[in-house]
Amino acid sequence: MLVSGGETNNTDLSDFWALDLERSLWFKLDWVSSTPENRFVSKRFHTISSVSKNRVISFGGCHSEYVHLNDVNIFDLDAFVKSNGANCSVNCVKLDSRLGVLGQVPSTRWGHAATVANDLLFILGGRNNEDINDVHCFDVDAKRWTEVKIGHPMPRPRRRHSAVFVSNTIALFGGFDGEFFNDLHLLHFGQENLRMDSKQRAPAKSSLLADYAKLVDSAEHANIKFLLDPVVVGGPDQVIYANKSLVLFRLFEREVREYCVDSRVYQSRMEEVLSCPQMKSMCP
Repeated sequence: MLVSGGETNNTDLSDFWALDLERSLWFKLDWVSSTPENRFVSKRFHTISSVSKNRVISFGGCHSEYVHLNDVNIFDLDAFVKSNGANCSVNCVKLDSRLGVLGQVPSTRWGHAATVANDLLFILGGRNNEDINDVHCFDVDAKRWTEVKIGHPMPRPRRRHSAVFVSNTIALFGGFDGEFFNDLHLLHFGQENLRMDSKQRAPAKSSLLADYAKLVDSAEHANIKFLLDPVVVGGPDQVIYANKSLVLFRLFEREVREYCVDSRVYQSRMEEVLSCPQMKSMCP
């Protein structure tokens, strides 16, 4: 787990920390930049996301009296990871036009959300002089920015929300624009929407279905069970073994049905899930 920057006692920070969850050890990382232009400035309300090859990438944020930024820094943690924490030196590079970054960089912002799929960094919303609701994608390997056009209705402009990429969908939840949100938005990407330049960047095949199938009516994997009333079912006592995550899935399925704007997207996604034979027994 990585912690970068933030604020304490009205002072913006630029320090960098790593927590080894297996050993319960904190490491203070020393980021090194070749020039002052490459340095990671003290800031808060930015995002930091993991990409491949033991790299993390930060975007945006603000400092002082909400001076908003759109800088991109990439940190190379390869030496730190391979040394098992013995080498705490981390190389920091600022990605901008000097290093051949292509496309239109998103506007300055803080309080945005970021999520990653196959080294594609998605930036959603945030605030500069006002709350915004645009979506941008940065191809880390190609060093190219692309604004992602999504259909209406758009989520309301917001900041301090969360987002996660699952299969071909970004799930966006909550946020704030002067009032707090608890809404859920599913931004679905077809395969054509994930094409960057001429190279298809399809997400990896999900193991979600197979993993959930193992949880169906299995005493070994159950962490909850349901006792059926014989009076109601008209037979002897019955025990149904289940898993809390599977129950959560059913609740999420109901949320998808309620919030998914495109009925075709909902139908195709749910048919994929429910076509699994093991699922049919739990999802009539």
